[in-house]
Amino acid sequence: MIHSARIVALNGRPHAPAHIRSLTGDSIGHWEGDTLVVDTTNFSQEAGFRGASKDMHLVERFSRVDADTLTLRVHRRRSADLDGEVERVDPDDARPTS
Repeated sequence: MIHSARIVALNGRPHAPAHIRSLTGDSIGHWEGDTLVVDTTNFSQEAGFRGASKDMHLVERFSRVDADTLTLRVHRRRSADLDGEVERVDPDDARPTS
């Protein structure tokens, strides 16, 4: 389990240069309608974040389906070994905790 926070830049900046790498990668985000799209690259070689390799490109799409349901669609591309997409619906994660 990872116990660190990821910062997702929403200011329109490009990804950091390829030689600048971190355990959780370089995340930039933008909105496509009501969907938050988070694009992450530049994982370090030592990273174990979501099975990352240094060449992994991760695109996550967060969408609220209704008041109690958040959908997360994940597309992972690693240069040689994986190119796949996963869809996950987590209604418990979207509920307010108050």
